[in-house]
Amino acid sequence: MIFGLVVSPFCYGAAKLKPYIGIDDTLDSFALHGVGGVVGAFMLGLFATKNVNGFDGAFYDNPPLLGWQMVAIVVAASFSFFSTLLIMLLLKYTVGIRVSEEIEKEGIDISEHGGKSYEH
Repeated sequence: MIFGLVVSPFCYGAAKLKPYIGIDDTLDSFALHGVGGVVGAFMLGLFATKNVNGFDGAFYDNPPLLGWQMVAIVVAASFSFFSTLLIMLLLKYTVGIRVSEEIEKEGIDISEHGGKSYEH
């Protein structure tokens, strides 16, 4: 619960920063799961205790766990990035990943569902 309280402002900040850096993440998936996961994994490397996690963290005389958590963060992010890139490239060159410019201007809600989900 404490991790959630600490991680939440990072996730909220990432969601609010998104429009300023030009990221298109409609459901805030990266802001919530990506940023929350990274900050949570980092905190685990600091605060882990044997009686809960099986290992002690850096604040309990086991600094190597923090290093392993950082390696795990990089490996997980790399795996996610490259597997998503591969999937998107396969889709791009097979079925396509974009709608036509006309449908995009009209609105995908109208073309796919026959109505608007909200007014602009």
